[in-house]
Amino acid sequence: MGWIIAGVLIISAIVVSELIMHIVLVPRIASHFERMPNFKVEPGKPDDEAVSIGFATSDGLNLQGCHYHHQDEAPRGVIVFCHELKGNRWTAMSYCQALWQAGFDVVAFDFRNHGDSDHQPGYQPLHWATDYEIEDVLSCIRYVKDAPELRHLPIGLFGVSRGGTAAMVAAERVRDIECLVCDSAFSVDGLMVHHAKRWAELFVSQSILKLVPDWHIRRTLRLVRNYSQKRRGVPYADVERDIHLLRDRSILFVTGGSDTYVPSTVAESLRQQIGSGEVWNVPKAKHNKPREVSTAEYDRRIVSLVEKIAVPVAR
Repeated sequence: MGWIIAGVLIISAIVVSELIMHIVLVPRIASHFERMPNFKVEPGKPDDEAVSIGFATSDGLNLQGCHYHHQDEAPRGVIVFCHELKGNRWTAMSYCQALWQAGFDVVAFDFRNHGDSDHQPGYQPLHWATDYEIEDVLSCIRYVKDAPELRHLPIGLFGVSRGGTAAMVAAERVRDIECLVCDSAFSVDGLMVHHAKRWAELFVSQSILKLVPDWHIRRTLRLVRNYSQKRRGVPYADVERDIHLLRDRSILFVTGGSDTYVPSTVAESLRQQIGSGEVWNVPKAKHNKPREVSTAEYDRRIVSLVEKIAVPVAR
């Protein structure tokens, strides 16, 4: 009986230690988790070539957008562009110029609390996509599906960084989305795990870190995520939950070889979970900058992907 009692005491001590550690550490980790990187994003300038549009979200906000529409010929499809944190709808052509030239309409919008869209009181957007950003993408998709000049066209999504996160979840929920381009995009959980291990190596030797099971790290980070969600009052985007639903879509992940924020391994992990798609890593490209480094190849690859869903050109 003595060894049973000793075993119970040891297990109890471990459980108590875990609880104390989580109570102390989770709030501290959450404060780092919510600290926004110093992104340097230049919002785009208004473009007279686009038609201004607006639409409402299901939670009562009005979002402002723009529509690059082919007036003289029938569009081959429509691309919904989802900008990065601190960006706006006018950055669309910095990424989608080749798609426009290939005959695709482009619809872009300002996420809530960005650009000219409504400001939601009490909500501070971070680099982590939430249900709010997903709702904004879904609202734009509804606009496209209701617009007489667009409703008959195949739809693709193009998301950059946080916009790519929201685009992935929106594509999981809307079966009509036929293709997806994600530039420097990530999942919340995947990036949390990457940075947790990266920063832990600065304080703990690799030999000790290897003794910590992966499930323990993920469990602790899940507690951090839940703590932050409750504190901010909104769930974070859960890409992995229904990621299998993207298996039959055409997907391209574009990553930067010099991206210190989102490494290509995060995108590769998502591709493996999906079971299809392609990851293209651009050497020397920083976060959100692959097109600046390799413009011609970037344009060729995204057009090649999106043309798979295109309406055939009339001869």
